[in-house]
Amino acid sequence: MIWSVLSGLMEIARDLRDKFDAGWGTEVVGTTPGDVTRTIDAYVERRILEVVEGLTDSFVFIGEESGRLVRGRGEHLFVVDPLDGSTNYVAGIPIFTISVGIGRPITGTLGDVEGGVLLDVPSLRYYLVEGGRLHTNDGAPRTHANVVYAQIDGDPNIAVRVAELCRRLGCKVRSLGSASYEMLLAALGRGIGFIDVRGRLRPVDIAAAQLVASAVGARAVDGRCAPLREIPLDRDARTSAIVGGEQFVGTVCGPT
Repeated sequence: MIWSVLSGLMEIARDLRDKFDAGWGTEVVGTTPGDVTRTIDAYVERRILEVVEGLTDSFVFIGEESGRLVRGRGEHLFVVDPLDGSTNYVAGIPIFTISVGIGRPITGTLGDVEGGVLLDVPSLRYYLVEGGRLHTNDGAPRTHANVVYAQIDGDPNIAVRVAELCRRLGCKVRSLGSASYEMLLAALGRGIGFIDVRGRLRPVDIAAAQLVASAVGARAVDGRCAPLREIPLDRDARTSAIVGGEQFVGTVCGPT
């Protein structure tokens, strides 16, 4: 099923790239606590739902825009962020992803996500996890940039914490506006790590990215340094995230 999902997402991503180039769908059509829904968000999520409906009539669909939908007996699970980096999309910055976690609704936690697809839309690079293994069409070599991807969002206390962390590690700080993409870069070693301790991330934001991190041997924990897979699988739940290799996460949290 997961490869069929990828096929549908690639078609959606090509359409999304065309709409990005045309500046389509940027108007706000709704609000949720701490976020807004734009035409493009609702459009992409609706198309992903159509892909799912074409594959099974028994599923739980947790979407950033539509919330929790149940069809039939709810045997399959889909955790969907249709457009992570929508502010970048609106600003014409080509850094945004589609994220779909797939599994079975058993425990009600992110641990129910067994596989997933994270799709870098502008480049059409996919990162698919199945059976704990990562499959990708990204042929770029692993690099070790001396960068930490961080979300500080004007909070002086968090800014001070991140600055002290980078002073100890001798790194630079970057913020790219897409948590899933930044988590991906940290997991792939294209940065030292990712840190967002604002307590604002939702399961839909990180479902696929934390799975990629696990598949490549990176650590992915919340603000208490507990595994991200333990957080409740609720669209409105909020968490922090710290992702990277043992040196980075160990510096923040201590060794395992």
